[in-house]
Amino acid sequence: MSTTIHKGIVRWYKPALQFGFIAIAPSLKQELGLKPEQDLFVHAGGLATPHPKALAPEDRVEFEIQQGSKGPRAIRCRVVSHAPATQLAHVAD
Repeated sequence: MSTTIHKGIVRWYKPALQFGFIAIAPSLKQELGLKPEQDLFVHAGGLATPHPKALAPEDRVEFEIQQGSKGPRAIRCRVVSHAPATQLAHVAD
């Protein structure tokens, strides 16, 4: 759908389920046809660097958007900065 790089904040990500959601700007939600309370879906396959602990809540991320079978999703998603509580955990990985 887009090769534009967008920014967001990980709302939650469950490594065991290999998916989560990213909070995005209201204007982008409207552009994508999402409801105000909806967040952008991200699957482990859409991560730039697949890793079981790749995303954590409150991580700041950059991504592109692709239209999936169930709606828009983040692809080529990468962490720009880790949430303060997870920074040390990622250093040890």
